[in-house]
Amino acid sequence: MDNYERWQRISECAADWRTGGCGHQTESETYRVGACSLTLAELIAAFLADQTRGHSAETLKGHRSKLGQLRRHLGDTLQVATISRADIKRWQEDMFDRNLSPWTIKTTYNCVRQFLRWAVDEGHLATDPSATVKPLARPKLRPKALSSDTFKRMLAAARASKTDRRERVRNVAILMMLRHTGGRIGELLGIDIADIDFAAGRVLVRGKGDKDRNLYLLDDTVIALREWLEIRPEGDTAALFVGRKGARLGRDAAYKMIQRLAKAGAVEGIHNPHAFRHAFAVTWLQRGGDISRLQQTLGHGSSKVTLDYYATWDDRHLRDAHKDFSPHDNGGQ
Repeated sequence: MDNYERWQRISECAADWRTGGCGHQTESETYRVGACSLTLAELIAAFLADQTRGHSAETLKGHRSKLGQLRRHLGDTLQVATISRADIKRWQEDMFDRNLSPWTIKTTYNCVRQFLRWAVDEGHLATDPSATVKPLARPKLRPKALSSDTFKRMLAAARASKTDRRERVRNVAILMMLRHTGGRIGELLGIDIADIDFAAGRVLVRGKGDKDRNLYLLDDTVIALREWLEIRPEGDTAALFVGRKGARLGRDAAYKMIQRLAKAGAVEGIHNPHAFRHAFAVTWLQRGGDISRLQQTLGHGSSKVTLDYYATWDDRHLRDAHKDFSPHDNGGQ
C-alpha cells in the first residue's frame, strides 16, 4: 500500500465514523473504528504527519521514538480498533519491567496519551483506552547533572585537541554555551549569527513549539563566541555553528564531538549534552535563584516541570541547606 492509498484509507475510516456509517460499535472493552481498521503502525504514521504543523523536527523525532515503545509491545500489525485498557496497563508495566528511566516512562506515557486522544478527536477511535489508566507510581526524578570537574576536563581537552584551530575554537564555544546558558543542544545548534546581540549580552533561540526566548551570555561565553566568529568558515548558511564544509552543524556531529572530548579528558561521569542543562538548573537553585525565572530561562511551559525535575536534593545538599537557612541557636533566640 503506497502513501496515497494509506491516506485515503485513513480519511475514509474517519469519515465513516463521524457520519455513523460504520456501525461497528461494541459493548466490550475494545474500541472500534469505522469501515476500515487501521494498524497501529499506520495510525502512528498518520499522527506524526498531522503533528508536523507547529512542531519542530526534534519534537517529532521524540514522538516517533516514544510511540515506538507502544509498537514494540503491541506490534505494528495490531488493529487499533482492538486496543484495550488492559493492553495499555500491560504496556505500562512492561516499561517498568525493562527498567527504563523514570523520565522516559513519564514522557512516553504522556506521548501515548496524546496520540490516543488525537485518535479519538480524529474519529479513528470511539473511546480512549488510556483515559482511565493512571500512571504507575514512579520514583522521584533526580537530575543527572554534569559535574564541575567533568566540564573542566572536557574544556581542557577541547583546547588541547590536535584538530585544526577552527574546530578547537568552535568546540570551546559550544561547551561554553552548553555550560552557561541552560539551552538545549538543539536550540544552540539552531542559532543563526543574526540571533546574537552582543551589546545586550543575549542570543535568541527557538525552543519547543517554535517559541522564541532569550538566553543570556556571560563575559567568558562572549569571548569564546567572538573568537569563533573571527575564524568561522564562510558558507551559504547563516548558522552560528558550522562544520568543515560550512553547513550547519548537526545534532549527531555535536554528540560525537562531545563523546570525543569526554574520552580525551578521561571523563567517567555523566557528560551528555542534556547533563549540561541539568547542571545549569541545579546550580541556579543551589545558589538561591528562584523557580519562576529559571522556568523562563529553560523554556519550560510551567514551573511544575522545573520543580518536579530539578528541585530534588540529596542528603548532602539538604544538610548544607539546613546549616545555612535553619534558625541558629544564637542565645536561645
